Amino acid sequence: MTLRDPSLTSVSPLSADARRTTTDHIADALRRSILTGELPDGAELNQVALAENFGVSRVPVREALRQLQAEGLVQSTAHKRTVVNSMSLDELMEVFDIRLSLELYMLGRAMDHMDQATLHRCAELCQQLEQEKDRHAWTQINAEFHRQLFGPARCQVSAQISEQLAARAVRYLYLLEATDPTAVTPTGWAEADNRELLAAVASENRARARALVRRHIEATRERVRCVVEAASQR
Repeated sequence: MTLRDPSLTSVSPLSADARRTTTDHIADALRRSILTGELPDGAELNQVALAENFGVSRVPVREALRQLQAEGLVQSTAHKRTVVNSMSLDELMEVFDIRLSLELYMLGRAMDHMDQATLHRCAELCQQLEQEKDRHAWTQINAEFHRQLFGPARCQVSAQISEQLAARAVRYLYLLEATDPTAVTPTGWAEADNRELLAAVASENRARARALVRRHIEATRERVRCVVEAASQR
């Protein structure tokens, strides 16, 4: 990761609003580096070094790290060191299992209250996914697709937990992409699964929609498991 980001070095936290904006920029930059693997599991995030490289005080850096900790991406150790969070293979598999339960629950609730505006917006997001070439931007659009699709469920707690779990696992999907480039191509399994799921929801085929959610998460879980196991043996 290149810590000195030209877009951030000139930002000065002169006011509460400016500091909050700076915090968001720093959190976004660090989040991207964690998700793409530039900052690997266990990497230390030193507040002094980060503040120097971003050209800001330690205050927005500390606030940014708190955001990332709330998302489960970093953790503070007993010696007040902040490191990139890591997960064992068993923990990673558990993340997918919990997400499956949550998404099936939200899907049922969402289909009870689905509307045409939501379906239209999800179709637009599917099209954006098929056109997006940047991996990080693709991940954000994909997350928004699921956020919109499950939005009518009005399950704020479940949605929040699911998004946090997804954020903890997404960097392992970057590792998956390195071995399976078709994961994010227009004809790849991720985008094709989204299209199929949207069609099932639009046609009110609950059994089909549930089966597709299960197939997608279980298939992703297995792909990630194979990649992580292979990486651990190198």
